[in-house]
Amino acid sequence: LVSAVAQHNVIHTMDEILDRSDVLRELFESGQIGIAGAYYDIETGEVQFMKEVLHD
Repeated sequence: LVSAVAQHNVIHTMDEILDRSDVLRELFESGQIGIAGAYYDIETGEVQFMKEVLHD
C-alpha cells in the first residue's frame, strides 16, 4: 500500500509542477525541457519510471 501511494504521488507531483510553475510550464511548452517521474524502491535499489512527459 505504501508503495502504491508513493508511486501515485510521483505522478501527482509531476502534474503539480507544471500547474504551479509558470517558468517550468513555459520551458516545457517551448520544448526546452521534458519531465520524468521515477520511483526508487529502497529495498531492491530499482528505479521505476512512472511517467515521462516530453513536449514535441
